[in-house]
Amino acid sequence: FFLPQGRYAEFFQSEPAQRRELIVSLLDLDIYKRLGEGIKEEWEEVSKEIAKIEGELKALEEYTPDQRRRFEEEKQTLQEKKQNLEKLLEETRKKLNEFKELEKLYRQKEELEKRCKILEGGEYPTLKGKVESLRPLRELLPLLERYRDRSEEVEKLHREKENLIETIKRLKEKLKTVQGELEKLNQSWEGLKNRQREVENLKKLLGVLDSLEPQFRELKKLKGELQTRKERLKDKEEELRKVAKGLKRLEEELLKTSQSLEQLKYSPEREAQVRILLERAKEKGELRAKFQRLKDTLRRLEGEIISLRGEVKKGEEEIKELENLLKGKEREYSIYLLTKDLKEGDPCPICGKPLTDLKIRVGGEINFDEIKKLQEKGEVLRKTLEEEKRKLQALEVKREEVLGLLKETEQKLSQLEEVPSESELEEKLSNLLTQKGKREELEKLLKELEEKKTALASRKASLEGEINSERQALERDKKDLTNRLKEVKQTLRGIYQSFNLKPRKDKNPFLHLKEVLNEKISSFERKKEELLNLLTQKEKEVSRLSTALEDKEKLLHETEEKIASLLKELDILKEEMTQKGWKGEEPYLLLERLKNLPKLEEKLKKLEEQISVVKAQLKELKEKLRGIDPEKLKEIPALEQELTSFEGELSQTLTRLGFVKEKLKEFDQKLKLKARLEEKLNQLRQREALLKTLKEDFRSDRLIDFVVNRAVEEIVTLAGEYLFNLSQRYRFVNRGGEILVLDLFEEVQRSVKTLSGGETFLASLSFALALGDYVGSGGGVESLFIDEGFGTLDKEKLEKIGELFEKLKLSLNKVVGVVTHLEELAEYFDQRIEVIPSAEGSKIRIIL
Repeated sequence: FFLPQGRYAEFFQSEPAQRRELIVSLLDLDIYKRLGEGIKEEWEEVSKEIAKIEGELKALEEYTPDQRRRFEEEKQTLQEKKQNLEKLLEETRKKLNEFKELEKLYRQKEELEKRCKILEGGEYPTLKGKVESLRPLRELLPLLERYRDRSEEVEKLHREKENLIETIKRLKEKLKTVQGELEKLNQSWEGLKNRQREVENLKKLLGVLDSLEPQFRELKKLKGELQTRKERLKDKEEELRKVAKGLKRLEEELLKTSQSLEQLKYSPEREAQVRILLERAKEKGELRAKFQRLKDTLRRLEGEIISLRGEVKKGEEEIKELENLLKGKEREYSIYLLTKDLKEGDPCPICGKPLTDLKIRVGGEINFDEIKKLQEKGEVLRKTLEEEKRKLQALEVKREEVLGLLKETEQKLSQLEEVPSESELEEKLSNLLTQKGKREELEKLLKELEEKKTALASRKASLEGEINSERQALERDKKDLTNRLKEVKQTLRGIYQSFNLKPRKDKNPFLHLKEVLNEKISSFERKKEELLNLLTQKEKEVSRLSTALEDKEKLLHETEEKIASLLKELDILKEEMTQKGWKGEEPYLLLERLKNLPKLEEKLKKLEEQISVVKAQLKELKEKLRGIDPEKLKEIPALEQELTSFEGELSQTLTRLGFVKEKLKEFDQKLKLKARLEEKLNQLRQREALLKTLKEDFRSDRLIDFVVNRAVEEIVTLAGEYLFNLSQRYRFVNRGGEILVLDLFEEVQRSVKTLSGGETFLASLSFALALGDYVGSGGGVESLFIDEGFGTLDKEKLEKIGELFEKLKLSLNKVVGVVTHLEELAEYFDQRIEVIPSAEGSKIRIIL
């Protein structure tokens, strides 16, 4: 721990309240408040559990061993009663069954008599009358069927008539629509006739083109003749050519060389441009490789980040679980510390009351090794978690760096997207360098030829005058030809402008204009033909619809005639049916009844057979019951009542017996539950008593005051021992919270504020050593560093300070380090580190 030197003097010179705050801070005594809150929460939970169990036990008050014994006795009684009732039921049921068999025979006899009466007086007479009334009308069956067929045919023809009327209506509407369309087409035809004049003009223009084309060909021919005249002029100049043969050959070679030079596509600018592009292509390749490496790095980093986040989350959960476990162990340990040295009847360190039930309150031994292992494990887990978080943070920073580089590389690549490939550019550069070599050679050759040409130019000038006259004549003819060609071209241009067209360089103008004019004329003719075809189609469609309409109207007339004919036939059939006994009944119903006559006859036959069978069975039953007294059947109600009584009593007995058995099972379960709850309640009440006492003890600051007072007492005692060892004269005493100095030479107690500067320094040193021993739980402070603080010592004390520190070292077995600017004090120490200032910087010197 660390405290400034001045705070030690403040510790023993201050008031008890200020000293209390320092002790609470150094010893972290706020933990007792947290312990009190935890104990209160646990006490409330235990109290709630006790209230819950008491409620459950209250609900189980009726379940007692005496009550169970009463149910067991009732069960034995009910089982005996059940056996007696089952025996009586069996005897009564047997006798009742015999009587019921007789009753059944008498009932069957009555039922047969009733059935015979029903069969003879119910449906039988009506059915017999229907059959006898329908048999004479069997001859009407064919006529009725014909009547039905003709009626159905009339209905069918009526439906066809309605369909025909609807079809005729639709045909009339469609005919009207088509006639309207035909009228519109006729109007379009009239408009097309008006455009015929335009077509005639187009044909006239075709005639103009046909007349101009021979003139154009003639002019081309004249142009060829001019060329021929030039050739004849050259023939006349043969002699001149022979003289100037060398010059001509030189000019041809010069021309060839110049053309070769012009055909070369090399230029320094192009070479420089290709070289720049090649450098950018190389840069593009390097950037692509870098981009791929960055993507691979980013993928690897993201995988590591995801894995590390999972480990961090898992580590946090482990730490949280461990802290919860350690918190419970520390609470038990705190309770253990308060009660480990106490015994039954000792005063409570907080409230002062005598302690009881100490074994119940303590709750067993504390496993310190387990707590220590949990603390060590928590420290390891926290360090591991911090390390993983640092790694995760480093990885995320690295990922952001890679993302930035990736984005920057991608932007650079997008800027170089249109740069061709490196191989393509290298091939272009190679071609350019080849052309460059050829160009240099040709330029050298051209220069030599130019020099030769200059030498021969003077000789050629003398010969040019001889052919000037012929050349002038050629120029005049050429000019005349040019004027005539111009007139033809102006005529063509006028035709182009009339149609808002432009000449095509890839095509003969005469052919082009003829194609345009022919296309316009053909378009007109096609449109005319299409319109004519549409007119023809619509006229045919009008004709077809008119014909279809006439056919449907004719068919409608024929259908109406058929309906009239069939109605007449139906009237004739009615007369024939009347002659054969038909009395105006509904023909369809009479037809159904006559068709159903065979079924009615069959049904009548079956009824007569049933009546015969019932009469035979009735005769047989009368034979069986002859000689039996029906009065015996009067005993049946009494037997049934007796049987019902026995069954009801047995049912009640069984119900009660089942209820008693279920109650016995319920009592067994509830009594076991009651015993378990009482045992648990007893344990919880003992726990509640302990927690309640601890809660009361932790409620105020009495415990903290107790611990502070004990700490001050022990620290003052330890400091007094250190002060005596250092001074061989003084000790500290605690009188009611005030710290005094006991002077053993004079045997008096006085205030610590009366100590001199040197004595105050020794007192502060003693308290520093005492606090170190107390806070270190007996481990003590093995080393002590004192920074300055010697300005308060007089010369005599400084002379003795060496002896003092040597005594500290030997008697207290402690390493003492002193920081001072006093050279006379430093000389007392054999082992020291000296800091020597200089212009180049401070240096150190170690003296052993």
